[in-house]
Amino acid sequence: MAGLPTTVRRDLVVMGASAGGVDALTTILRGLPRELGASVVVVQHRPANALPHLIELLRRETRLPISWVEQGGPHEHDHVYLAPPDLHVTFSDGHFNLTASAKENYARPSINRLFRSAAAHYGSRTLGVLLTGMLDDGVAGLVAISRVGGGTIVQDPDTALAPELPRNGLSAVPTSRVVPLDRIARSIVDASRESAPSLPIPEDVRLESEADKHASLPEDLDRFAERATVTCDECGGPLWRLPGPGPLRFRCYLGHAMSATDRLERYHGEAEAAMWSAVRALNERGATFESLGVEARQHGDPAAALEFEQNARSAFEQATLAYDFVTRLMSRR
Repeated sequence: MAGLPTTVRRDLVVMGASAGGVDALTTILRGLPRELGASVVVVQHRPANALPHLIELLRRETRLPISWVEQGGPHEHDHVYLAPPDLHVTFSDGHFNLTASAKENYARPSINRLFRSAAAHYGSRTLGVLLTGMLDDGVAGLVAISRVGGGTIVQDPDTALAPELPRNGLSAVPTSRVVPLDRIARSIVDASRESAPSLPIPEDVRLESEADKHASLPEDLDRFAERATVTCDECGGPLWRLPGPGPLRFRCYLGHAMSATDRLERYHGEAEAAMWSAVRALNERGATFESLGVEARQHGDPAAALEFEQNARSAFEQATLAYDFVTRLMSRR
């Protein structure tokens, strides 16, 4: 009937995982059929210098062919593609695009960036699957998929090695299917066979996805984001506050993007490191005064030795106070 939205099938599955993800991916891929009728693209957070053994491990667990994402390569149905270490994965004209561009949520590859690109290019054909992990890389991308009418599956946090990421995903997209790990493969199969209405792509999702592919001019970000009063802790440049539902996020024109939660976590770590450095410096100051006192007595200068010893006691007392302060502060976090 004229006027009804065109329906599409969800034939692009994007999955993201962080801590505990290898075991989760192994379980899911083991349960997927050889004829899935969809492409599967995976981002698993790993160190930039990680050895390439992950793909061999996963290859033994799935009936589907699996390979690294290749620059300019197509994504075909019934195939699993794994993001290479230290490269973002996005889509362009039906092909993969790999970039070593600025990190998002201090991660590269970024789950958000993959999910957002899938949402911008494939709309409701996309099925986003958010798995075990820490913090919230992937949450904003899950929101983008939901906004374009795509399907969203979140691992039941009770079955996740690291439940924080799936909990954050459910908080942002409460309509997501919450599925225990051992049933996610079945849920993917069911969702990939469903039809969904084809919805328009929100302008901010499309524009941010385009900005993901290269550094932007400030005026480019002004088109869909609002200038913030804080600066980028990766490069020191100005930040823009990004629109839309989901976690509060920021982005600089070089492409660094991060959530407020990740910024706070990073600042907490930096502050803790600085405070422990102060405790260490005070202890070393005390030890130095102590050594100077011993040397002064050996050279027959008791007055100087006494002064050094008093300074040593004062430094050690300050170090004890600082240590107690840091441990109390960390326990209240």
